[in-house]
Amino acid sequence: MPHFEVNAFFEGQWVGHYQRRGDWIHNVFIADEMRGKGMCQRMLRHATKQKKRLRLLVMVDNKAAQRCYSKLGFKEVDRRDGMIEMLRDRTK
Repeated sequence: MPHFEVNAFFEGQWVGHYQRRGDWIHNVFIADEMRGKGMCQRMLRHATKQKKRLRLLVMVDNKAAQRCYSKLGFKEVDRRDGMIEMLRDRTK
């Protein structure tokens, strides 16, 4: 299964990255100075254009990331061990 790593830049500055393997998004990271500026949504919109069905895990206490993912259409499908599994499914 292919594994992709995507680095995001804004005005020539590195702002973050994510990895995708199949339907799963991993290791989403936004640089501290770019948080709260919509970079998460901009960056992950790229992933949503690549795949109609995506999953990810987010920590229960990471409310900012949960808001970002929810705005992109991700819904909570499971909760375990301090993590929330979220799914965005546009295959239907």
